[in-house]
Amino acid sequence: MAAFEFYAEQNDVFSFVLSEMTMTFCINYVKNGTPRRTIIEAEGELHENVGTPFEIEQTEDDYSEVIYHLIEKTIGESFYDIDLEATCKRYTFQSLKQTSTTVNPAKVSL
Repeated sequence: MAAFEFYAEQNDVFSFVLSEMTMTFCINYVKNGTPRRTIIEAEGELHENVGTPFEIEQTEDDYSEVIYHLIEKTIGESFYDIDLEATCKRYTFQSLKQTSTTVNPAKVSL
């Protein structure tokens, strides 16, 4: 799921995949509900590079470091300073459908 873009109006959303074992990196950054940056690299081959590069990309060509930088920017804490016992929660949103039942008093028999 982390490889997909997520949208939240009036919010910035950063989703990523980082697998140093397979050398696969995927970055999706959506700002105020508008996609701003998508990068997909696997085994050293760039598959997608859309949007305006982040400032960090001017000095860093390793996408894992770009991801670590964006994590810090998003949560306000360095990736390397996160407590190993820390937990996180994932929420999903579902559409709430309301049904209205109207009773016609003329057709109700007691």
